[in-house]
Amino acid sequence: QLAQRLSQTSNTESDWTPPQVCNEVKNDLTSQQVGSTGRVVFGIASFLYLNYLLGVGLLLALIWYDMLEPAETVKEGETYQSLVTVKVWLALPGCHVAFCASWAILTLATKWLLIGRYRQGVHATWGLYAMRSRLVEMMLSFSDVAFAHWLAGTAWQLWWLRLLGATIGENVCLGRVTFEHHDLITIENGVVVEHSAKVSAAYLANGIELHAEPVAVGANATIGEAAAVL
Repeated sequence: QLAQRLSQTSNTESDWTPPQVCNEVKNDLTSQQVGSTGRVVFGIASFLYLNYLLGVGLLLALIWYDMLEPAETVKEGETYQSLVTVKVWLALPGCHVAFCASWAILTLATKWLLIGRYRQGVHATWGLYAMRSRLVEMMLSFSDVAFAHWLAGTAWQLWWLRLLGATIGENVCLGRVTFEHHDLITIENGVVVEHSAKVSAAYLANGIELHAEPVAVGANATIGEAAAVL
């Protein structure tokens, strides 16, 4: 009898509609969305702020080191070299920005020259295609540590993934995520992907085959923290 009731319930079409208050809250939240310009500014501010913290932290470490250094180590009439060192430490954030920009260009050039667009199909694990893919993935792993994860949740992160070939819709919010085989990944409008998640369009099978297949995340979907989408 229980099974019969459950089958009848599953076959019954639901005529439930969201309360008016839900629609009002949804419309109110939609009106509060920051525009594309605001997201770009937020991305720039986040990146510069983190670099500023890096410079301040290194400066404080240097000052602490100088406080511990014995005074007699500074010879009479000698220019205090720490002032020069301070300038070097303060220049590090700018050097980091320049390095990240150079590495991003190198990574993009390597991806498009060695791979072009990732292709759907079955490839040999130790074939030229798979080996080229691994080389690009190693460069992308370093890019994530150097700057990509710093841009999590900003429009700059979405542009970076689009430059690598991923298809990403509007109003998408990504945490510190990892993409593999970008050209075969589609993220539709309104998707949220939380930190440490992985979206991959490729996987190994039998130890000798690399399968590459399209992966699509539907509109308004949410992928939880540390989840894997294959």
